[in-house]
Amino acid sequence: SLLSGVFAAEINKQDDVALQMIDTAARRIMNTLPDRDELDITTAFTPQFSSNLSEASKRLSAGKSSVQLLSQGEYEEALKRAKQEAEEFPDDEQPLIIASRASLLLGNFKNANDYAMRAVIKNEENREGLTALGSSYLKLKELKLAEGTFIKLVRSKNNKPHDWFHLALVQAAQKDLSSAADNLLKAGEIGLQQEDNITTFKRLKKLKAMSKKSEKASPNYVALGLKVS
Repeated sequence: SLLSGVFAAEINKQDDVALQMIDTAARRIMNTLPDRDELDITTAFTPQFSSNLSEASKRLSAGKSSVQLLSQGEYEEALKRAKQEAEEFPDDEQPLIIASRASLLLGNFKNANDYAMRAVIKNEENREGLTALGSSYLKLKELKLAEGTFIKLVRSKNNKPHDWFHLALVQAAQKDLSSAADNLLKAGEIGLQQEDNITTFKRLKKLKAMSKKSEKASPNYVALGLKVS
């Protein structure tokens, strides 16, 4: 019984250590994610680089690309590889975008902003670069700069429903509920046009919550509700 007791104790000790490591990792990841009230994580942080991001990554001969590492949650390694890619291919802004996203998820918001800014300077029409820049401004609490970035996104030819949604969230954070409600309605309408019913319903729920705080949002909630129904 002494031998079996020692063996059982050792097994339990290993399990406890493993669980503590998992708990620590989970808490760290949760702490680095942006607040849902500030940002739509699903659309903003899901890597969407398979088709056009990045030529620099494709030209690397060995190892995983920064895109692959980021999509697999290996943020520190993704950052290292992205910095390597940026040095090897200085004309390509995409490694800087990867570095910005990885830094953001690691909680290095200032670095995330710096990388995103460098990417936008290289190509101010790159939607992913602008999204990364707006996201970093949000985490730095630079709401006016975030608003300006998302305004540029919604004015682009290929604007997406979540661009309007992010702009609305920034405006709501600045207590501009009237503009926020208008842009939530716009996000919902574009979502309906694109038959994106799930995200449209989420915009409707946000308008419902906002209508409880401001009468200005109520007409938009009713209007989008009628279109959804």
